[in-house]
Order: sequence, then C-alpha cells, then structure tokens
Amino acid sequence: MDRLRSADLGILVDVVHDIGELSDLAEFRSEMLGHVRRLVACEIAAYNEVGPTPERVEAVVDPPDCYTAEMRESFAAHVQQNPMVGCHTLDPSAAATRLSDFISDRQLRRLELYDLVYGPLAPTTRSPSRRPVRTA
Repeated sequence: MDRLRSADLGILVDVVHDIGELSDLAEFRSEMLGHVRRLVACEIAAYNEVGPTPERVEAVVDPPDCYTAEMRESFAAHVQQNPMVGCHTLDPSAAATRLSDFISDRQLRRLELYDLVYGPLAPTTRSPSRRPVRTA
C-alpha cells in the first residue's frame, strides 16, 4: 500500500478541519467541491443529493457553466437509472461505491441518464461515486 506523503496528509487534515467548520447544509453544498478539488485533481467535480422523488435531487457542479438547467432536470428525472442510487435505497449504510462497481461502460452508455447528463459533461465521464453519509 502506498503511503500518503506528508504534504498530502497536511492538505487532508486542513480539508477535514475546514469541512468540520461548515455550519449548515447550504454552506456544505456551496463549499464542498472546493475542498474536493484540493484533494483530487479533476476537470469537473460534482456533489449530488438524491431523495425519494425528483423534487429532492440536488446537484452542484464545478465549473457551474458545464451543467445546464436541462441537464439538471434530466438528472432528476433519470437519477433512478444510476445503480448507486438503488444500492443506497436498499442499504443506506453501504460502503463507498463507484459506478463501475455496478455497471460496465457499455451498459452505462445505453442509459438515457448517460445521453442527457453524463455523456455531455465529458467524453470520459465514468467516476461517479457514493460515499455514505451518517445522520444523527
């Protein structure tokens, strides 16, 4: 197993501290992607919350101009096609997952969700992952 470099550990500690200072969900939504970008180099970062209905789907994407209102509506309408959503629905305490744990590239590209949201975001979009969220 690779060891975390001391500089990277320092960044991680700073990020955990800064996230712990966030006061509410609205602030978490607006600040989280900046913290993710400090840890992971990426062209597009996204934070999604999925509730039981399309009205309860939140998506924050950075940079924001790559995610249109139409994509937001399509994501909400087709989010149940994402197998990670089904996994979380069945077992909210499931371990962290990646889309590739459930679906092949070929299967992914057959989904309307891919045609309307994931595909237009980037030609190599393939890494959505879900991290379990603990609630009080």
